[in-house]
Amino acid sequence: MGNPKILLLNPQTPYYEMRLMKRPSRVWQPISLGSIASLLEAEGRDFELLDANAMGMAPDAVAEHTQAYGPDIVVMNSAQHDRWQNPIPTVDHVLDMVTKLDGVAPDATFILLGPHGTAFSAHTFDRIPRLDYLVRGEPEMTTLELIRRLAAGESVDDLAGISVVVDGKCVDHADAGFLADLDELPMPAYHLLPMDRYRYRGEADDPGNEHDRFAMMVTSRGCPYRCAYCSLTMVGWKYRVRSVEKVLEEIDVLVGQYGVNSLIFHDQVLTLKKPRLIEMCEGLVERNYDLAWYCQGVVNKFPTDVLPLMHDAGCKQINFGLESGVEEVSGKMRKNSVQEFVQIYEAGEKAGVAIIPNHMVGLPGETAELARKSNEFYKKFGFKYFFASPTIPFPGTELYEIGRTDGTIKGETWDDVVEATGLVDNGFTKEEMQEIVDELFEEERRQEAAEAAAAGGTGASAAGGTGASAAGGAE
Repeated sequence: MGNPKILLLNPQTPYYEMRLMKRPSRVWQPISLGSIASLLEAEGRDFELLDANAMGMAPDAVAEHTQAYGPDIVVMNSAQHDRWQNPIPTVDHVLDMVTKLDGVAPDATFILLGPHGTAFSAHTFDRIPRLDYLVRGEPEMTTLELIRRLAAGESVDDLAGISVVVDGKCVDHADAGFLADLDELPMPAYHLLPMDRYRYRGEADDPGNEHDRFAMMVTSRGCPYRCAYCSLTMVGWKYRVRSVEKVLEEIDVLVGQYGVNSLIFHDQVLTLKKPRLIEMCEGLVERNYDLAWYCQGVVNKFPTDVLPLMHDAGCKQINFGLESGVEEVSGKMRKNSVQEFVQIYEAGEKAGVAIIPNHMVGLPGETAELARKSNEFYKKFGFKYFFASPTIPFPGTELYEIGRTDGTIKGETWDDVVEATGLVDNGFTKEEMQEIVDELFEEERRQEAAEAAAAGGTGASAAGGTGASAAGGAE
């Protein structure tokens, strides 16, 4: 190929709703593609980074843009970084996009990154036969090496971390593993992204959003707590961190160059290493930015004594994957004590940091009676905007393996996952599960209406309009 033209594409993520599931679209930075862009830029590659999701570009508009650019290689997300753990359970949006682009770039090489191909490589090729390569797992370095070899006309037969089709069959190369030192990843190429378009909720021009400047960043990857429902196929279980120095440098850029005033740390668990958390918070206190930030924590060994410092550093809200307010259900999922969470909640109230529990229904061992008991726990403490999510048995989780073993999950496709949602290792029927979920969404709507009325119709929440699952845990 010589010096190929490369299109890095983040397609529109559709709002997804099927039976029990609701997955709102997000206009958040595609930071993994952004880091790949920085890697390509450092090598002097000819490329373009297009965030069609932020720009509101439907497949037809992207196809028109692609035809004008004329790429030799198209690298596309199936889900951006904030959906690596909980992607929408379908590849139809990717199929639509690839079909459109094939019409205007029939000779291009198509590479797909993300959790869909990582989970179901053969199924992804079956659904989207036009794809040439899947990059499985953590994508940045594997994608860079794949592009290098394609550009040089070299073989990829020994390249780990990819899947290809050979003689009509999907061939998965060996796993690539995970990057040991996250400081090797460059800062995302924010200068190539439409930074004025990103918002926590809704679009940049929605009422009340015009003054917000939102960013998502990641300071660590992985989580050592092997919760049965948690999908970490993209990042692994081993906890790996960026240096605090690099983290603060990136925040300096986001605030200083792009005016960011709202930030989500989309780590699986930002609070795991107490000394590191303290160092980061002290750095933010010293900077005294007008920056509100949100993160996700775990109940186990959570450092409640650091909450006042987190508040002073700008932390407004921490989400916890409690998932159930009933000890016997939470315990079966290897979660920690509900009472421990209550203690964290009370400490957060004193420190001025909102503590929000994520909420799932249809957990292993759960019944309709226990689910309603859990719901009462959430309402008792006045938790607002808790996002009720049916338990999805994502591939790569213990829950998925249980479902495959007991026959609840019939096959290795996303349709099979959808059909089994909320029904693995418990006594729920589909009808009972739908009834419980409907009750929870009705409660959520009631809370939203009450908050909107109290705020004079603005719909702002006590935590600054962020809502539950700000760190992406349950949504």
